[in-house]
Amino acid sequence: MDAIALQGLTKTWGAARGVTDLTLTVRQGEFYGLIGPNGAGKSTALRTLLGLLRPTAGTARVLGRDARADPAVLGRIGYLPAEVRFWPGMRVGQVLKFSAGLHGKNCAAAARALCARLGLDMRKKVETLSLGNRKKLGIVCALQHTPELLILDEPTSGLDPLIRREFFALLAEHNARGATVLLSSHDLGDVQRCCHRAAMLRQGRLAAVLEMPALAAAGQTLEEEFLRTYREGAAPCC
Repeated sequence: MDAIALQGLTKTWGAARGVTDLTLTVRQGEFYGLIGPNGAGKSTALRTLLGLLRPTAGTARVLGRDARADPAVLGRIGYLPAEVRFWPGMRVGQVLKFSAGLHGKNCAAAARALCARLGLDMRKKVETLSLGNRKKLGIVCALQHTPELLILDEPTSGLDPLIRREFFALLAEHNARGATVLLSSHDLGDVQRCCHRAAMLRQGRLAAVLEMPALAAAGQTLEEEFLRTYREGAAPCC
């Protein structure tokens, strides 16, 4: 069973385009990238996959389920949106306890360990947190219940280089334990270093699916292939 399966997925708002006829699969245990410029449809695809948006056409299945028809599957997923917001007045530790409760778990020990690794003070009130620390809190919320699937939308914005390194070490550990990781990012270097494959979106459509080992063997970078695809309008798929 694939961890993620999109088949002919289309999401529009009247004349506005989100994604169009998007078909792709992410294998269980894969570290998969999703790339494209602003407005390419990355966040729309992720939100539709999670059941936050209703598809206009096509299907989106996650861990073999339709999240809108079977929302219980979301308990097996860790999600980090591109923009992280929290209810004011709560402390970091309270947010983490509330988030764990949504999954029906006690994640206190994991939350403390993750906060220690990321340098996040559990006593701080969320409205006092910097952008980077809000992002750290979102990361801990996504990881603390040890999900089978991680869906991360621009997770490193606001993180300093040391924390970025620790964050990718955490992802590698989860992936080594069998978790599937779907990483949407503008940082093509991160995607090439960490991912097995990457889907490139262009104006809401799939432009290419690229194998990172094949690029490395050919002495190419993901940035070079990205620029070539957008410059030429090519659509290689492997």
